[in-house]
Amino acid sequence: MSAGSISSARMADGFDLDMYRVATTGERRGTLVLLQEIFGLTEHIREMCDGFALDGFDVLSPSLFDREEPGLQATYEPADIARCVEIARERHPFEKTVEDVRDTVALAKAGAPVFVLGYCYGGSAAWAAACRIPGITAVASYYGSHVNRMVTETPRCPVILHFGERDAGIPPEDVAKLREYRRQGQLG
Repeated sequence: MSAGSISSARMADGFDLDMYRVATTGERRGTLVLLQEIFGLTEHIREMCDGFALDGFDVLSPSLFDREEPGLQATYEPADIARCVEIARERHPFEKTVEDVRDTVALAKAGAPVFVLGYCYGGSAAWAAACRIPGITAVASYYGSHVNRMVTETPRCPVILHFGERDAGIPPEDVAKLREYRRQGQLG
């Protein structure tokens, strides 16, 4: 059972975007903006938010594809995967995600540190947030397949990137390129 709730938040462009929100019940360590995989605000993502709330974070998780498919909670079945990939690649501009993350970060600011964490599509968006959105304390990106396309951008805050050694979705040569950038001091 989820500890938080879904409610809408007005974005800068006037769109009311759904957002899963959960407040910490303990001592507040900051606010975490948790960015979804391509599957929407699934039960798994809400459970992750709930877990971070137990660790002392108020958590905001925007429903990034609300404009295309309000309330999206897809499964890992092939048909749903294909539908979500189509949304992410063809129907939803990545720059709109960055704008919505910027607006969510602005909502999160309340005198405490703001962190961003993202998985999959959200991992790529987390990297973009680190590079393009001021005021973020730190970012964690998990298996962001498009980070490599933005590798020349400079993060404004500390970032940790995570990739699976056997993840078939992200070519090993892309991860190797990121490592090389880091060795050369070109990656934040």
